[in-house]
Amino acid sequence: MQGVKLTDQEVAELMIQYESEIRKLRFLIDQKKQAIAELKAIETVSVPVARPAAATSTKAATTKPKGRRGRPAKKKKTETAQNGQVAESKSAEVQAETSPAKKKRVGRPRKATATASTKTKAKATAKPKPKAKPATKSSSKTTTKSDSTGGYRLSDWDTMILDGLASRQKVMISADLLELGKKKVANENLGLDEKQIQGKINRSLQKLANKRGVLSKTDYPGKGHAYGLAEWADPSGEIRKKYQH
Repeated sequence: MQGVKLTDQEVAELMIQYESEIRKLRFLIDQKKQAIAELKAIETVSVPVARPAAATSTKAATTKPKGRRGRPAKKKKTETAQNGQVAESKSAEVQAETSPAKKKRVGRPRKATATASTKTKAKATAKPKPKAKPATKSSSKTTTKSDSTGGYRLSDWDTMILDGLASRQKVMISADLLELGKKKVANENLGLDEKQIQGKINRSLQKLANKRGVLSKTDYPGKGHAYGLAEWADPSGEIRKKYQH
């Protein structure tokens, strides 16, 4: 690397990289040395212990059948006695295990009846929950609104005009309705300009006043027309004084 020109930062980065690689290699060397030492320790411990055990086992296997031939009968007797004791102990254990199980079976039906009674009590307490009244209220509201509009579905702009008149309790001119439409667009982020808002309002006014007869339209001096609810007008078609602008 003598012919290569490196900056100070590059030299420092290379030194850090090489030092980290050296540390990794040292760590691997230490691990391998430790593994070799552990293997050597296992080899020195296991080899001398296994050889005499094998030798003694072979000697015992060769020496047992040579001499005393009468011992196997005694072993059978002792084995049968031991087997009888083991069988008795097993039967005693089986009886000890089965006896508490029988006692548990006696107590289970009572718990089931107790839980059944608690369930019936919970059902009896949960029954009296009347929830039909709010539904009747909402249905009555919808019927009154549909009756006032002749049973036709209203658009969002139709409901805006009707709700605005109902809350204000005064007739509204075009400027008032335009301000109401601007508030709706701002609150709902509809992204409509003034011309589009006026077009929506004009279509709703034409539908509600001319086709549906829900609104009453009267001349307003200097402002065109004023709009109010149909029930605000007297038999001659004029808006009553308390609803005038």
